Amino acid sequence: MDTIGSRLKLMLVKLGMNQKELAEKLNVSQSTVNGYTRNYREPDMDTIIRLSKILNTSVEYLITGKNIDKITSSDFNKIIEKYDNSQTLQKQINIAESDIGLKLINIDEKLQELQEQKEKAKKIDPIIFPTKKRRNGIKIPVYGYVAAGVPIEAIEDILDYEEIDEELAETGEFFALKIKGNSMEPYIMQEDIVIVRKQPTAENGEIVIAFINGDEATCKKIKRTSEGIMFISFNSAYEPMYYSRNEVNDLPVVILGKVIEMRRTFN
Repeated sequence: MDTIGSRLKLMLVKLGMNQKELAEKLNVSQSTVNGYTRNYREPDMDTIIRLSKILNTSVEYLITGKNIDKITSSDFNKIIEKYDNSQTLQKQINIAESDIGLKLINIDEKLQELQEQKEKAKKIDPIIFPTKKRRNGIKIPVYGYVAAGVPIEAIEDILDYEEIDEELAETGEFFALKIKGNSMEPYIMQEDIVIVRKQPTAENGEIVIAFINGDEATCKKIKRTSEGIMFISFNSAYEPMYYSRNEVNDLPVVILGKVIEMRRTFN
């Protein structure tokens, strides 16, 4: 699903920035940023402009998924229609208040003017368009499956490799897993790759990779109760899976690791 949230997550991955760092730069809570990336909270225009500066991208890309040279008059009019109450937008596109919501005749001229303003800003204020210092990446294997009872290092079915930065690598042992099925849609799709830190437990609401009854590993959100443990899919077509304390021990139910990042390739 191509949304502002999915584009934010993609930019965070590209820049090697986590949600906590973005929240600090925006001066908002991490839960607010989490809401933006999960699409249950939508940033206003002022926030989108601040996000574009922090993430070194354009307002147009965050809203439409297109670079400025690909924006059509139809795209631009949709932006106007959606954010026509934002004084910041009026200033950003340099049009009069009376023009908001009206058909723009010289749309190409306005877009070119905006692009020129951004190019000037890059030269005048490098803080607005920061360049992230490049760090050495640590390669981790991407697996197509992980089976219970088989040590990660013994699995030979390696599909590819992903890189994580040194700072993250120092926090534990990592591997990557290609997602199968649609139980975690719309946030984690089939063929997406999740970066997993090996650990035997996780907090409520975190996404984990778990073994249930010796089967192949599954990706789910975890919720603990006084009676047992629950694994929840994002896709409402799938019922939560509940296991009592006895079942956790007897089946068994084993947490292999916590999902730290999700990566998606756009063909």
